[in-house]
Amino acid sequence: MDTQRHSNGQHKTTTRSSRIRQYFYRSLRIICGVYIGLVLLAIVFETDLVYHGTPTDSAYRHPGCEEHFIRSRDGVLLHAISVDFPPSDKWALFFHGNAGSLKHRVGFLKELSFELKRDVMAVDYRGFGKSEGLPSESVLISDAEEFIHYAKEQLGLRTEQCYLVGRSLGGGVAMQLASKHDFEAMILINTFTSLPDVASELYPFLPNHQIMRNRFDSLLVANRIKIPVFQTHGTLDEIIPYQNGRILYEGLNSPKAFWLHQNASHNTALPPEFFRAFNRFIDAL
Repeated sequence: MDTQRHSNGQHKTTTRSSRIRQYFYRSLRIICGVYIGLVLLAIVFETDLVYHGTPTDSAYRHPGCEEHFIRSRDGVLLHAISVDFPPSDKWALFFHGNAGSLKHRVGFLKELSFELKRDVMAVDYRGFGKSEGLPSESVLISDAEEFIHYAKEQLGLRTEQCYLVGRSLGGGVAMQLASKHDFEAMILINTFTSLPDVASELYPFLPNHQIMRNRFDSLLVANRIKIPVFQTHGTLDEIIPYQNGRILYEGLNSPKAFWLHQNASHNTALPPEFFRAFNRFIDAL
């Protein structure tokens, strides 16, 4: 009798242990399946996660700006606008962030023109504003090259008398251009070391460095930059952490300066003090 009770007890214990193992492995498979699903979704929808362009009605006119339409090598029509500063024949090219369109940045372009005392021109990325097509890192960079070529041929722009200005994602575009061309100087506003680094801050549970196709690896090209760089970053930036911007700054070897934007978030407007500091930086070169 005792032997039978012991045998029954052992059988119950074995059955319980087997059920626990089955439950554990079943749960593990579900968790792995959900995680793999999240990774696949991130891969499939990466373009939508990175670029948030807002199309603009073709009938819309940008007040106080001249419109330009540029045909890319693969036939896509790109839209740009410029703001004139009549006393000057110098330029600043502006590359904006990953959301909206030039429609939302007319005021800033006018401010930039006034503060820098030069003509300013900006282009909408593919899928943004009136520009056709779909965005990606490779086409944004190649379109930026054609944008420069257009400005040289049609508007008399000279890169050695031209500032590059990049904000957020636009800083990644500007860094790529500055690594290949001799511009007068570059302004970086709330930009990053690389997109996978930023994604790792926002989605730390994903293998961003392994799966992302859009990279804009600015830190990788930082040591190729030879032109002066004036950089700023908001200390309360909720999208691109302040420390990320500082790491990019430390990777630059050209003449540089960093203007700390205290208590500023990612989209906080630049105060007049910023432009005064930039002008002092340029005058000291």
